Amino acid sequence: MVATLHGLAGVNEIYKSYETEFLSKASPATMERYKKIRNTTALKPTMDYINNVFQKFSFDSLYDAEQWWKTSGQATDQLKGFQQDLMRQVHSTIATAYKVEVMSRNRTLVLLIVAMVLVFAIMLYTTHIITQMLDKLNQAAQKISIRIHNC
Repeated sequence: MVATLHGLAGVNEIYKSYETEFLSKASPATMERYKKIRNTTALKPTMDYINNVFQKFSFDSLYDAEQWWKTSGQATDQLKGFQQDLMRQVHSTIATAYKVEVMSRNRTLVLLIVAMVLVFAIMLYTTHIITQMLDKLNQAAQKISIRIHNC
């Protein structure tokens, strides 16, 4: 059994590192919620038992198989429920951010189209004015040419 525990010690260390990372990166509200689950539900005796087993590298007779499966099953259900709630929050936050980005993109597209129409209108107006000025210049040049030719 000790060899089995030594083989599983790495898995326990990975779990502990995940828990440490979670606690260092989680929001204060999420951390408090996790700590409440960790300290007030079936997760507490389950984690205490697991930690004790890996500290002593021997199984304790605190639980028989039926009690262990019941307690650890409840603990797993608690963690699973917590995880599902976190995922719902993440999905909700992502959906909200996505909606904001879509609205921003749409607003940018509308502004781009308005800007392009405005630039096109200014170009048409400028072209019209320049054409009128060139027509007046052409007419003046023709008048000068006729006067010079008649002289």
